[in-house]
Amino acid sequence: MLAAALPVANRLGIDPVLVTCDDTNVASRRVIETNGGVFEDQRGEKLRYWIATS
Repeated sequence: MLAAALPVANRLGIDPVLVTCDDTNVASRRVIETNGGVFEDQRGEKLRYWIATS
């Protein structure tokens, strides 16, 4: 689902996109990282990643 959304975000002129997930959600972390997510920081229980769409 994330991989399909990135080209749409690019067509809308959104680059990069910020994606977040709970720090305990290992599956979401893997999906984000597999799609090029670069870890920025953790705020509370949320992990923040940036993904380039171009």
